[in-house]
Amino acid sequence: MSKPEEGARCSDCGLTTVRADLFRREPRSFRKDFRYYCPTCWATRHRQNQRNRWWWMAGMAAMGALSVRISPHDSFGWLLLNLVWLDICFIIAVTVHEFSHAFAGRLVGFRIFRVIVGSGRTWWRGALLGFDVEAKAFPFSGLTFGAPRQLERTPWKHLFFIAAAPLANVALVGLAALFIKDPISAPYTSDAFNGWFVLGLANFITVFLSLWPRTYQKEIGTKRSDGLFLLQLLSSKKRSEILEETHVGWFCMEAGACIEQGRFAEGRGWLDRGLAEFPKNIRLRESYVATLIAIGEYQAARSTAVELLAEIPPQHVRRLMVLNNIAYLDALLEDPALFDEADRYSTEALAAIPWHPALKNTRGVVLLALNRLDEALPLLRASANAPNQPPGSRAECLCTLAMAEARQDELAAAERYFTTARQINPQCPLLPRTETVLADMKSRKREARGAAEVSPG
Repeated sequence: MSKPEEGARCSDCGLTTVRADLFRREPRSFRKDFRYYCPTCWATRHRQNQRNRWWWMAGMAAMGALSVRISPHDSFGWLLLNLVWLDICFIIAVTVHEFSHAFAGRLVGFRIFRVIVGSGRTWWRGALLGFDVEAKAFPFSGLTFGAPRQLERTPWKHLFFIAAAPLANVALVGLAALFIKDPISAPYTSDAFNGWFVLGLANFITVFLSLWPRTYQKEIGTKRSDGLFLLQLLSSKKRSEILEETHVGWFCMEAGACIEQGRFAEGRGWLDRGLAEFPKNIRLRESYVATLIAIGEYQAARSTAVELLAEIPPQHVRRLMVLNNIAYLDALLEDPALFDEADRYSTEALAAIPWHPALKNTRGVVLLALNRLDEALPLLRASANAPNQPPGSRAECLCTLAMAEARQDELAAAERYFTTARQINPQCPLLPRTETVLADMKSRKREARGAAEVSPG
């Protein structure tokens, strides 16, 4: 693995990282250097750009309709309306693309976990056409989560699952071409509504972007395009690795679906099945550690995480998450012999991924264990108030914040956080510990009040 870039500073919020490759990089205009953005700021910029896109669409639609109403052959008005229709056609193309993945996967026996259309805040989630569908605020991209229920020895089912989506868009290009009366002059017609031509153009662009072999940067890690996935499936060097990876994904996503619904024992069962088949798989073992943490089996989770740490290359981003998990477990096990390791590991992980709520919470928990309360509280508050966290993670953050506030003698705030954590996730393994800390602090406060009342003078 190549050596990661040196540190960088976010151009918006000023956050620094020792791993510039984990920030988004954009070239500066007319310059050779780059701007860097932490994933949080990049996501904020992306949401703002998408909101602006909606406003631009609304403005162009209103202006175009008005221009055409005043002058039916006004080229500028029709240009605006065609541009608005292009964005609508992109939404159609993305929706067809993702559902084609889903139907193709179902046809070859894959388990389709979820179809996501869009990015940003979720507007609606429910069952549609037999799939778990999530519609988001900015429907110009999408994801379909599916995996084979058994280890395939040949790539044909995977090829069909991936290729079906761009083929569906190609079919829409062909359909649109059938209704274009004059394909040669259509692109140059500026005083009319080019509905079919624009629909074909949007689907052509979608096919091109889908099949271009590249990776997309996620918050942590990357995602392959359909084109890169197809190339890797057809490559004899990557094929077996991809086939195993997708089947492993079935166990992990089944476990994730169970844990999302609070069925932790069932989720662990799926991971046990996966590990029985692939005992050395890193992704399965990472998921197993997270599940053990969620059910409060901290010693077993730490043992697995320590084994993992020895097997992950030093520069791999996964190592940072494993370091974070070990530090978190070291602190929760309350063994002073582990506190130095927790301090070192949590510092290293947070220095590389300083925006992530889970890593802020871990560092706060470690500082709390080290009795550095003034340093712990800002991190714990930031992690507890971070948006879009899974219920289980947020409940743990609120519990640790409640314990810190109680030690700060802020019992009212501690009670409030504890109550919220219990409402969010009644099965949170930190609830009993938090309740004990609160009861102990209340008892001490009563004793101190009683001693003050009976003291002379």
